Amino acid sequence: MTPGRSLEVGDRGMAATSHPAATLAAVDILRFGGNAIDATIAVVAVQGVIDPHITGIGGDCFAIYTPALGPSVAINGSGRAPAKKDLEKFLSRGMTSIPDDSPHAVTVPGGGQPIVEHPGLDAIVFVGSEATGRKIGETCGRMLKKVILELGGKDPLIIDETVDVERAAAFAVDAAYFNAGQLCTATERIYVAREVFEPFIEALTRHSIAIVQDDGLADNVGMGPIVDRIQLDKIVDQVARFVTAGAVVRGCSAKAGFTRPR
Repeated sequence: MTPGRSLEVGDRGMAATSHPAATLAAVDILRFGGNAIDATIAVVAVQGVIDPHITGIGGDCFAIYTPALGPSVAINGSGRAPAKKDLEKFLSRGMTSIPDDSPHAVTVPGGGQPIVEHPGLDAIVFVGSEATGRKIGETCGRMLKKVILELGGKDPLIIDETVDVERAAAFAVDAAYFNAGQLCTATERIYVAREVFEPFIEALTRHSIAIVQDDGLADNVGMGPIVDRIQLDKIVDQVARFVTAGAVVRGCSAKAGFTRPR
């Protein structure tokens, strides 16, 4: 276990989170007959209140539940979840306010600004987009608060002339394509020494084409689909722009939720 994480173990389940209160909430859900998905939602709800600056019902909510009989069931909260909070939908249900203890208050668009501006906080740490980071930086500068901003990058991988080309290519493929590349830590840019550039590209292409793309839960499948059509279209658009700018493509095509090597 990661040092500092709380751990509770029961006869029929286990929960590990980054906060004791969230762990206990998950354990209570399991004790009263809930499954892993129920417990995960409870954890995210609790941590959304305790740590609203880093936890939400979006990408932080993930669980896989395998019942005694039947296939596995998974829930993977989308980072687009907050964007689906439509004011008209709340009003149509008679909701004119959102109490602090409401599940709808777990992720509230714009909820971070009061936290950043709170006079009782001397420092702010934020991981996210440049647009939001710029607003936080401006606020902290105006209020003379300490601030740390991690606003993304290209996660580069450096291949020098001393590497075993085959091993390096296999590593690069795993680093870039794990979970279809849908990780914040996925390799997005590779710098290769001239001495090994051509053999590395050849090996990288060969390893990429060898990946079996299909249902991510099926046997012998190396990569599941992109999360949705919106993200797939972004990838296809990126490839088209790179080609227009002079990039050489060793082979890819978009089909059925995949960007598939030829």
